[in-house]
Amino acid sequence: MASQMKTVRKGESFPFAFDMGGDSISDFTCTIEARKYPGDTPAVSRAIAPSANGWSGFLTSAETDSLNQIGEWMLVGVITNTAGDREATPLIRFHLAESLLDTTVILPPVFMPPTNLSLLEV
Repeated sequence: MASQMKTVRKGESFPFAFDMGGDSISDFTCTIEARKYPGDTPAVSRAIAPSANGWSGFLTSAETDSLNQIGEWMLVGVITNTAGDREATPLIRFHLAESLLDTTVILPPVFMPPTNLSLLEV
């Protein structure tokens, strides 16, 4: 059964976690890259500090807000060993949607009394 793709709105944070399937991560580093699907130049790229069993964190609200196109994206964990050989590139696909926050200001209609009062005389 296929899992449903996560929808993330621009300006929301997005949690992630990558691991080595139970293997030790002591000789590895992880960099995350947010790319427009199916593969593009990374719009976001940064190193992630390791935790006990892998790497986890959030694509921040500022980072999701900076992504320039609505649609399908992927968050790639570029996991490399200390020798510099690329070991793994697990990915998480997500759909970027518009923010719920609308900054458009809609003013109420303004009542304008008639300027020619003679039209109102009976």
